[in-house]
Amino acid sequence: MKHIFSIAAMAAAVLESAAFEIYSDFPGGNIDIVEKGDSGAKIRQQYRDSDWWFYWSFGVKGAEGRTLTFGFVDSGDVIGSRGPAASFDGGKTWKWLGAQGVKRKKHSSSFEFTFPDGAKDVRFAFCLPYMPTDFDAFAKSAPSLKKMPLCKTRKGRENFAYSLGNPDGKIKIFLTSRHHACETTGTFAMQGILEEFLKKGGAAEKLLKDAEIVAVPFMDLDGVLDGDQGKGRKPHDHNRDYTKSPIYPSVAAFQKLYNAKMEKAEIAIALDLHAPFMFRGADGDSDNRAYLVEGPIGSKVENLRKLSKILEAATLNSGEGAIIHLQKWDVKYGTLWNTPSNMKEVTCSAWAGRHPKAAFACTVEIPYTDCVGAEVNSESLRGFGANIAKSLAEYFAAPESKESKK
Repeated sequence: MKHIFSIAAMAAAVLESAAFEIYSDFPGGNIDIVEKGDSGAKIRQQYRDSDWWFYWSFGVKGAEGRTLTFGFVDSGDVIGSRGPAASFDGGKTWKWLGAQGVKRKKHSSSFEFTFPDGAKDVRFAFCLPYMPTDFDAFAKSAPSLKKMPLCKTRKGRENFAYSLGNPDGKIKIFLTSRHHACETTGTFAMQGILEEFLKKGGAAEKLLKDAEIVAVPFMDLDGVLDGDQGKGRKPHDHNRDYTKSPIYPSVAAFQKLYNAKMEKAEIAIALDLHAPFMFRGADGDSDNRAYLVEGPIGSKVENLRKLSKILEAATLNSGEGAIIHLQKWDVKYGTLWNTPSNMKEVTCSAWAGRHPKAAFACTVEIPYTDCVGAEVNSESLRGFGANIAKSLAEYFAAPESKESKK
């Protein structure tokens, strides 16, 4: 009887020690639990209706004081150069844990974490999350930022656009992000752009006398809230939907809004804010750079290069820790993946740039974790956005800018 009791006690102790919970039922959550044991868990990111991609986000409860290993199986190396991002306050604030506990293999990766005593609930994510609640909090602090309905999503959610400046202004600046749901860095930068335009007395604010900013933070709002990868969504993702008959309500609504705003414009710029492929820290990897994507020669690319040069100077003068941009990093049409065969479907920037009043439209790629040694975080991303705003003000202030629309 004593032997049976000791076995039962041991089994109960093992069950108790493994009683931590892994969950993902929160906005942006994404994980599958393959196997869970006393020392951690085998997990896998959910692709859902997308091709393979690397976004994941999950929480752990009841593991305080323990050291656990979370291994991604059959998933590729899906941990960035600074390790996982972690939140200890329910997703309000995030920080990088570092790569010291990360182990990488070609087809899998893992990270080890020791939960502090008292850390009853910790969330982990591939990148620094930026959710609609974050933008709502920012917008509430900026009453001059006007909120306007954009559309209802496929799942019935209300999606919004925002405007700032002079609705009758002859200059229109369009900002979009999250055509790919997981690419959070673009929305951080968008907030930074708007914050700079909201500052009193600066060059960016002066531009608003004759300019209107139109911003859509979450083009794939359903994907952002549901925790989708979003990149390579089938039959195509939001950034391949710029046709005469879009399948996504937000794309159709943005096309309508863009064309309506352009009726009062003399000149416009459209910036679609993205993140590139993940960066793991390898030498020579260009995914730790902030760069612009050029269209074909003849698509007013000279105007884009003018802004790129201004942005380079602005970022290089921003001090230690800033996300910098060098014009030589820009991806020219016909190079790398930016080729006619790979860009058969129409993207947001390609579609917007075709308008006769557009000075240019382009994709801006902003890295997830690292920019040539500088940490990517909320402050540096918003600072990069501020530099974009300053560069836009300088672009339009230059005498030759009036000729840029030709």
